[in-house]
Amino acid sequence: MVTAFASGAIELATLENAAAMYLRIRPERSRMLYLAGIYHLEKHDDVIVPTFTVLTREASPGISFIHDRMPVILPPEITTDWLDSRNDAVEVIQAAMLDMEYHPA
Repeated sequence: MVTAFASGAIELATLENAAAMYLRIRPERSRMLYLAGIYHLEKHDDVIVPTFTVLTREASPGISFIHDRMPVILPPEITTDWLDSRNDAVEVIQAAMLDMEYHPA
């Protein structure tokens, strides 16, 4: 398991009666995103390279008009639970944040 940190996600969206614009998306009242991900090591030309991907889920209703998927965003207080392999990953991501806000980027 891995956690990636970001200050927001940027998506290109077409708003009703408006030209397309970039929107910054993040959890309501939060300055950081804690993105749940997975990683593994790959061998390329005899060099071990770490790779990772951010997990996604169906978008929350408040931003589904922008995109049908969104990253799995963890509350700060459970990021260590996500990183602990003794925990059930499915149970941990049930606490993913869904209340999002968006603003012009």
